[in-house]
Amino acid sequence: MNISRWRIWGLSLLSVQMFYAAVMAKEVNDTKQLDQVRLEFEVAAQQKIQSFASELKRNLSKAIQAGGFEEGVVACKDIAPSVAAKSPTSGWKVGRTSLKTRNKKNIPDTWERSILNGFESQYSTGSDIKSLIGFAEHIEQQTITLRYMKAIPVDGLCLSCHGENVSAEVKKILDEQYPNDDAIGYKIGDLRGAFTLSQTIVLPVSADD
Repeated sequence: MNISRWRIWGLSLLSVQMFYAAVMAKEVNDTKQLDQVRLEFEVAAQQKIQSFASELKRNLSKAIQAGGFEEGVVACKDIAPSVAAKSPTSGWKVGRTSLKTRNKKNIPDTWERSILNGFESQYSTGSDIKSLIGFAEHIEQQTITLRYMKAIPVDGLCLSCHGENVSAEVKKILDEQYPNDDAIGYKIGDLRGAFTLSQTIVLPVSADD
């Protein structure tokens, strides 16, 4: 039977949830080829997250050193989008999202929200935030779109702008830059949100086509 399908996972080291949906379309390639595509995507996604997080933290630290946490708030508004924009153009999209957004451009879509809710549930029952990932794929004809999410824990640097005791100076700038800010009141170790990545790949035509 020819199919186009979404396969979705919300994963941790302790638990796995799978959700499947299928509609009619064209069958593509064999299982081994798809497994290789998935593996290469996951490895690349992890590398991109590490690079994204490192560059973001490095640039934010420089801004804070230059002008304090107030400058960090202003810089962060531009740093994250500029870092994300450096992603290769080979079908990749890289960003961050959260159930409590500061920049409303990062509001989660339906799938991202479902994964974030799953992260919250797993975190509340004791799962390590650093172990929480989500994966989805959509196959249609010769194209596969892969999606990947990895949870972000709150660390000490985050608290100056996202914590429970934000200074009056920082709060003033937050109100100016983000009048509808929801991303405040966190403690170290809380679930801040997630990195979210996707890539669309055109698969080789199989010999039987």
